[in-house]
Amino acid sequence: MAESAKRKRAAKSAKMEFMPQAVSPFGLESDLGGAAVHLEARPFFGKILIRGESEDGAFLKAAEGVLGASLPLTPNAAVELKGGGGRGRIFWLGPSEWLVWTEAREEKLSALAEALTDLHAAVVDVSDYYAVLRLSGELAREVLAHGCPLDLHEGVFKAGDCAQTRFRAAALLIYQADDKPTYDVQMRWSYAEYMRRYLAEVSELCAAAREGMDSLAPVGG
Repeated sequence: MAESAKRKRAAKSAKMEFMPQAVSPFGLESDLGGAAVHLEARPFFGKILIRGESEDGAFLKAAEGVLGASLPLTPNAAVELKGGGGRGRIFWLGPSEWLVWTEAREEKLSALAEALTDLHAAVVDVSDYYAVLRLSGELAREVLAHGCPLDLHEGVFKAGDCAQTRFRAAALLIYQADDKPTYDVQMRWSYAEYMRRYLAEVSELCAAAREGMDSLAPVGG
Protein backbone atom coordinates (compact mmCIF):
# COMPACT_ATOMS: atom_id res chain seq x y z
CA MET A 1 0.00 0.00 0.00
CA ALA A 2 2.82 2.40 0.96
CA GLU A 3 4.67 1.62 -2.30
CA SER A 4 1.49 2.20 -4.31
CA ALA A 5 0.89 5.59 -2.65
CA LYS A 6 4.51 6.54 -3.32
CA ARG A 7 4.14 5.71 -7.04
CA LYS A 8 0.96 7.79 -7.23
CA ARG A 9 2.67 10.78 -5.62
CA ALA A 10 5.61 10.44 -8.02
CA ALA A 11 3.27 10.25 -11.03
CA LYS A 12 1.35 13.31 -9.84
CA SER A 13 4.59 15.23 -9.31
CA ALA A 14 5.84 14.32 -12.80
CA LYS A 15 2.53 15.35 -14.34
CA MET A 16 2.68 18.74 -12.64
CA GLU A 17 6.30 19.20 -13.72
CA PHE A 18 5.50 18.66 -17.40
CA MET A 19 2.27 20.62 -17.57
CA PRO A 20 2.27 22.95 -20.62
CA GLN A 21 3.18 26.54 -19.81
CA ALA A 22 2.04 29.76 -21.50
CA VAL A 23 5.51 30.90 -22.60
CA SER A 24 6.87 32.57 -25.70
CA PRO A 25 9.37 30.88 -28.04
CA PHE A 26 10.98 34.24 -28.89
CA GLY A 27 12.73 35.06 -25.64
CA LEU A 28 13.38 38.66 -24.71
CA GLU A 29 12.76 41.94 -26.52
CA SER A 30 15.40 43.35 -28.85
CA ASP A 31 16.24 46.51 -30.78
CA LEU A 32 17.82 45.93 -34.17
CA GLY A 33 19.39 47.97 -36.91
CA GLY A 34 20.45 50.77 -34.59
CA ALA A 35 17.04 50.65 -32.86
CA ALA A 36 15.33 51.31 -36.23
CA VAL A 37 13.35 48.09 -35.66
CA HIS A 38 12.01 46.75 -32.39
CA LEU A 39 11.06 43.08 -31.99
CA GLU A 40 8.84 42.06 -29.09
CA ALA A 41 7.13 38.78 -28.23
CA ARG A 42 3.41 39.33 -27.63
CA PRO A 43 2.02 37.91 -24.37
CA PHE A 44 0.36 34.52 -24.66
CA PHE A 45 -3.36 34.71 -25.43
CA GLY A 46 -6.01 32.35 -26.74
CA LYS A 47 -6.50 31.84 -30.47
CA ILE A 48 -9.80 30.37 -31.66
CA LEU A 49 -10.64 29.48 -35.25
CA ILE A 50 -14.30 29.82 -36.25
CA ARG A 51 -15.85 28.43 -39.43
CA GLY A 52 -19.37 29.11 -40.65
CA GLU A 53 -21.39 30.58 -43.50
CA SER A 54 -21.26 34.38 -43.73
CA GLU A 55 -24.79 34.32 -45.25
CA ASP A 56 -26.17 32.46 -42.22
CA GLY A 57 -27.80 35.08 -40.00
CA ALA A 58 -28.28 32.67 -37.09
CA PHE A 59 -24.58 31.80 -37.12
CA LEU A 60 -23.49 35.45 -37.23
CA LYS A 61 -25.88 36.39 -34.41
CA ALA A 62 -24.77 33.50 -32.20
CA ALA A 63 -21.07 34.34 -32.65
CA GLU A 64 -21.68 38.01 -31.94
CA GLY A 65 -23.62 37.15 -28.80
CA VAL A 66 -20.56 35.39 -27.38
CA LEU A 67 -17.82 37.69 -28.68
CA GLY A 68 -19.54 41.03 -28.18
CA ALA A 69 -18.61 42.10 -31.71
CA SER A 70 -19.77 41.15 -35.19
CA LEU A 71 -17.62 38.85 -37.29
CA PRO A 72 -16.05 41.10 -39.96
CA LEU A 73 -17.41 40.38 -43.43
CA THR A 74 -15.05 42.72 -45.28
CA PRO A 75 -11.99 40.87 -46.66
CA ASN A 76 -8.78 41.38 -44.64
CA ALA A 77 -10.56 43.38 -41.92
CA ALA A 78 -10.06 43.08 -38.17
CA VAL A 79 -12.34 44.26 -35.37
CA GLU A 80 -11.81 44.69 -31.65
CA LEU A 81 -13.70 42.58 -29.14
CA LYS A 82 -16.03 44.57 -26.92
CA GLY A 83 -17.68 44.10 -23.55
CA GLY A 84 -16.47 41.89 -20.72
CA GLY A 85 -14.22 38.86 -20.88
CA GLY A 86 -10.92 40.61 -21.62
CA ARG A 87 -9.36 42.21 -24.64
CA GLY A 88 -9.10 40.62 -28.05
CA ARG A 89 -9.59 40.91 -31.79
CA ILE A 90 -11.36 39.10 -34.64
CA PHE A 91 -9.62 38.63 -37.99
CA TRP A 92 -11.26 37.87 -41.34
CA LEU A 93 -9.36 34.96 -42.91
CA GLY A 94 -11.82 34.04 -45.66
CA PRO A 95 -15.52 34.11 -46.62
CA SER A 96 -16.25 31.38 -44.07
CA GLU A 97 -13.32 31.57 -41.65
CA TRP A 98 -12.33 33.88 -38.79
CA LEU A 99 -9.62 33.89 -36.14
CA VAL A 100 -10.19 35.24 -32.64
CA TRP A 101 -7.42 36.45 -30.35
CA THR A 102 -8.70 36.62 -26.78
CA GLU A 103 -7.48 36.86 -23.20
CA ALA A 104 -10.51 34.81 -22.12
CA ARG A 105 -9.69 31.64 -24.02
CA GLU A 106 -11.51 29.06 -21.91
CA GLU A 107 -14.60 31.21 -21.46
CA LYS A 108 -14.94 32.14 -25.14
CA LEU A 109 -14.14 28.64 -26.37
CA SER A 110 -16.78 27.02 -24.17
CA ALA A 111 -19.41 29.67 -24.91
CA LEU A 112 -18.83 29.51 -28.69
CA ALA A 113 -19.01 25.71 -28.73
CA GLU A 114 -22.33 25.84 -26.90
CA ALA A 115 -23.80 28.70 -28.94
CA LEU A 116 -22.91 27.10 -32.29
CA THR A 117 -23.78 23.50 -31.39
CA ASP A 118 -26.91 23.21 -33.55
CA LEU A 119 -25.56 25.30 -36.43
CA HIS A 120 -23.45 24.47 -39.46
CA ALA A 121 -20.27 25.79 -37.86
CA ALA A 122 -17.02 24.72 -36.23
CA VAL A 123 -14.89 26.06 -33.38
CA VAL A 124 -11.24 24.99 -32.97
CA ASP A 125 -8.73 25.98 -30.29
CA VAL A 126 -5.43 26.74 -32.08
CA SER A 127 -3.79 28.62 -29.21
CA ASP A 128 -0.81 26.26 -28.96
CA TYR A 129 -0.28 26.21 -32.73
CA TYR A 130 0.69 29.86 -33.22
CA ALA A 131 3.03 32.44 -31.74
CA VAL A 132 2.90 36.21 -32.29
CA LEU A 133 5.75 38.67 -32.70
CA ARG A 134 5.33 42.46 -32.66
CA LEU A 135 7.46 44.45 -35.11
CA SER A 136 7.72 48.25 -34.84
CA GLY A 137 10.06 51.11 -35.64
CA GLU A 138 10.81 53.35 -38.62
CA LEU A 139 12.03 50.43 -40.76
CA ALA A 140 9.34 47.92 -39.74
CA ARG A 141 7.45 48.17 -43.04
CA GLU A 142 10.65 47.89 -45.07
CA VAL A 143 11.84 44.84 -43.14
CA LEU A 144 8.55 42.97 -43.62
CA ALA A 145 8.37 43.90 -47.30
CA HIS A 146 11.87 42.49 -47.81
CA GLY A 147 10.72 38.88 -47.47
CA CYS A 148 6.97 39.13 -48.08
CA PRO A 149 5.10 39.43 -51.43
CA LEU A 150 2.24 41.36 -49.80
CA ASP A 151 1.93 45.02 -50.83
CA LEU A 152 2.57 46.83 -47.56
CA HIS A 153 2.61 50.34 -49.01
CA GLU A 154 0.93 52.76 -46.60
CA GLY A 155 -1.66 53.63 -49.23
CA VAL A 156 -2.66 49.97 -49.64
CA PHE A 157 -2.16 48.19 -46.32
CA LYS A 158 -3.32 50.40 -43.45
CA ALA A 159 -3.93 50.32 -39.71
CA GLY A 160 -6.70 47.83 -38.95
CA ASP A 161 -5.92 45.65 -41.98
CA CYS A 162 -4.85 42.01 -41.80
CA ALA A 163 -3.78 39.50 -44.43
CA GLN A 164 -2.41 36.00 -44.75
CA THR A 165 0.83 35.77 -46.68
CA ARG A 166 4.27 34.18 -46.67
CA PHE A 167 7.61 35.46 -45.44
CA ARG A 168 10.18 33.33 -47.21
CA ALA A 169 9.36 29.79 -45.95
CA ALA A 170 6.90 30.76 -43.22
CA ALA A 171 3.12 31.23 -43.56
CA LEU A 172 2.01 34.35 -41.67
CA LEU A 173 -0.95 36.41 -40.59
CA ILE A 174 0.06 40.08 -40.55
CA TYR A 175 -1.99 42.70 -38.72
CA GLN A 176 -1.14 46.40 -38.82
CA ALA A 177 -1.94 47.78 -35.38
CA ASP A 178 -1.30 51.48 -36.03
CA ASP A 179 0.13 54.04 -38.47
CA LYS A 180 3.62 54.20 -36.92
CA PRO A 181 3.59 51.42 -38.25
CA THR A 182 3.38 48.57 -35.74
CA TYR A 183 2.72 45.02 -36.96
CA ASP A 184 1.61 41.88 -35.13
CA VAL A 185 2.93 38.87 -37.01
CA GLN A 186 1.45 35.44 -36.29
CA MET A 187 3.28 32.27 -37.32
CA ARG A 188 3.43 28.61 -36.40
CA TRP A 189 5.49 27.95 -33.27
CA SER A 190 7.86 25.77 -35.29
CA TYR A 191 8.82 28.84 -37.35
CA ALA A 192 9.27 31.20 -34.40
CA GLU A 193 13.06 30.99 -34.13
CA TYR A 194 13.44 31.03 -37.92
CA MET A 195 11.40 34.24 -38.14
CA ARG A 196 13.21 35.90 -35.25
CA ARG A 197 16.60 35.23 -36.81
CA TYR A 198 15.52 36.24 -40.30
CA LEU A 199 13.88 39.47 -39.15
CA ALA A 200 16.97 40.33 -37.12
CA GLU A 201 19.23 39.77 -40.14
CA VAL A 202 17.01 41.77 -42.50
CA SER A 203 16.74 44.59 -39.95
CA GLU A 204 20.50 44.98 -39.89
CA LEU A 205 20.68 44.92 -43.70
CA CYS A 206 17.94 47.53 -44.10
CA ALA A 207 19.53 49.78 -41.48
CA ALA A 208 22.93 49.52 -43.20
CA ALA A 209 21.34 50.32 -46.57
CA ARG A 210 19.55 53.34 -45.10
CA GLU A 211 22.78 54.56 -43.53
CA GLY A 212 24.58 54.17 -46.85
CA MET A 213 21.92 56.17 -48.70
CA ASP A 214 22.06 58.92 -46.08
CA SER A 215 25.82 59.20 -46.53
CA LEU A 216 25.31 59.81 -50.26
CA ALA A 217 22.86 62.66 -49.71
CA PRO A 218 24.18 66.05 -50.96
CA VAL A 219 25.48 68.36 -48.24
CA GLY A 220 24.38 71.99 -48.17
CA GLY A 221 22.18 73.43 -50.92
